[in-house]
Amino acid sequence: MPRAARKSSLETRTARAKLPARKAPYFVKIAKGMHLGYYRGAGGSGTWVARRYREAGYETEVIGIADDAADADGRTILTFWQAQDLVRGWADKSRRTEDGRRADPYTVAEAVSDYLAGVASDKKLHAQRDAKRIFDAAILPTLGSLEVEKLTRTRIKQ
Repeated sequence: MPRAARKSSLETRTARAKLPARKAPYFVKIAKGMHLGYYRGAGGSGTWVARRYREAGYETEVIGIADDAADADGRTILTFWQAQDLVRGWADKSRRTEDGRRADPYTVAEAVSDYLAGVASDKKLHAQRDAKRIFDAAILPTLGSLEVEKLTRTRIKQ
C-alpha cells in the first residue's frame, strides 16, 4: 500500500475553510503523475478532483464532495484520506482499460464462467455437467470471490 500524501492545507475541513475561493483547484501530488485536487468556488462545500497525467495532457474527473459541511460517508462525501484512496483506484482502473485489460479485477468465479463457456462449445453435455459440478462444489465456495491476480499456490493447495 503506498504511503498517503500529506498537505496540511487540505487535510482538515478547518484548514480548507481558510483557503481562498478560486477558479482552479488546489492540488497535491499523491504519486507520479497522479494528483488529488480540492476545489471550492464562491460558496458552500468543496469537491475533490482526481487528476492523472497522460501523454496528451491531464485527465481530470470530479470524484466526490468534501466533508466541509457534512460528515463523510465514504461514498459521496469524502475526507482527504478517503479521496486519496479513491484517486488511486480511479487511476488504476483507467490504466487497466488503457492497457487493454479489464477495468475491474478478474475474479475466480468469472474465470470459471469463461472456462465453462469454452467447455460448452468444445465438449459433450456430460463433460459440461461434470465440470460445473466440480467447480460448484470445490472451488467457487472458497475461491469464487478472490481476484485471479491474488491467487497463490498456497491458497489453491488449502
